[in-house]
Amino acid sequence: MRSNAAPASTMHATGTGRSSGKLESLPSSRQQQKKASNETVRSREAEIHLKVKEARTSQLLMLSNTKFLHCAELFESVPHSLKHLYLSNCHFVGEFPEAVFKLTLLETLDISRNYMDELPATVFENLRKLVTLDCSFNNLISISPSCCQLKDLTELNLANNKIIYLPQEVGELSKLQVLVLSNNLLREIPGAVFAGPISQSLLHLAVDHNLLLTLPPEIGNLAALEELNIRNNCFKYLPVNAMSLKKLTAFHHSGNDWLICPPNIDGVPGKMQSSYGTAALEKLFTYIHPP
Repeated sequence: MRSNAAPASTMHATGTGRSSGKLESLPSSRQQQKKASNETVRSREAEIHLKVKEARTSQLLMLSNTKFLHCAELFESVPHSLKHLYLSNCHFVGEFPEAVFKLTLLETLDISRNYMDELPATVFENLRKLVTLDCSFNNLISISPSCCQLKDLTELNLANNKIIYLPQEVGELSKLQVLVLSNNLLREIPGAVFAGPISQSLLHLAVDHNLLLTLPPEIGNLAALEELNIRNNCFKYLPVNAMSLKKLTAFHHSGNDWLICPPNIDGVPGKMQSSYGTAALEKLFTYIHPP
């Protein structure tokens, strides 16, 4: 009887052939993924270099939401005449990228939403032309006293960090109009901050979502202050000097444990409101510590 079974050698060869085909497809798949990844990197780098080239004439470089592979090399090619630099959400970890220190003509610097835990004094010593500095949403625990060297700074955003202490040198920023310290770990603000030149320029102060019990008496020195946000702290009262804030038109005060004084007055706004216009100043008076 003739057998229909294939020779063992043929079965072995066929099986080996199929197995070999599967094994060969795996390296091919990995190669395709690697090739696609390399093409994405090249495309991203080409886009970045194009923006750097355009910045030579526009003096504006927007690189937010970009993850850099060669940060130092990139900034070596950035024109030193650059005035506006946006580096939000670029995955910087630890310290500030030193290559930026050479851009001494910068007026705007946005380094928000990174993972930096330190802002070295060199930032303030080299970038003295800064007008706007946004360091929000990082892991900073302090700010260098050298910040006082930013004589042209008008807006400083330090919100959503872990700052526990504010140096009195911040009060030397004579042109500062907007100071945002929201969502930090501040327990007090040195009175010297509000006793410096900042007292004549500051328009908007936000210290909401901290651990403040009150404000220093020097708060009354802020002659130009128009908006005060102290929401969600541990306030029970404000110092009597706050009655000097005659230009206040917006007062945000909810989320505190106020000891309303004098109590039980008809028409006094509720504790969970903000107050605007002339009502802002009237509401502030309600929370003044009795003399």
